[in-house]
Amino acid sequence: ISLDTLDPGLPDLMRGKDVEPGDMGRLSLGVNTQGQIVFSAVPEGSPAGKAGLKAGDRLLEVDGKDATEYASPRDFIDYLRSLRPGDTLTLTVKRGTIEKEIPIVLGSRPGD
Repeated sequence: ISLDTLDPGLPDLMRGKDVEPGDMGRLSLGVNTQGQIVFSAVPEGSPAGKAGLKAGDRLLEVDGKDATEYASPRDFIDYLRSLRPGDTLTLTVKRGTIEKEIPIVLGSRPGD
C-alpha cells in the first residue's frame, strides 16, 4: 500500500511541507433516529453554507459513496480532514422529501 493511499498528505509531510486540511466551516452534526448524520447548524458564510447546505439536511452520500459508510459524525469529519483546500466534496442530502446534490469547494480553516 502506498503512503498516499493511507493519507494523501503524508508524502508532502515527509518532504517537510505543511499540509492543511480542507474546511467546510464550523458545522454542528448529529444523528437522527434512523442513524443518519444530520447537519444541525451550517453557518451562512462558510463554504458549506455558500454552497447551499442547510441545517436539517440529512446526509445520504459523500462523493458518490453511501453515507452509512460513516458510522458516526466523527468518521465523516475524519474523511473531511483527508481533503485539502480547493478540493470539491459532493454531498447528496435529503431536505424534507427532496434529494439534493451539493458540491462544496473546501476552504482553509480560519486562522490557518
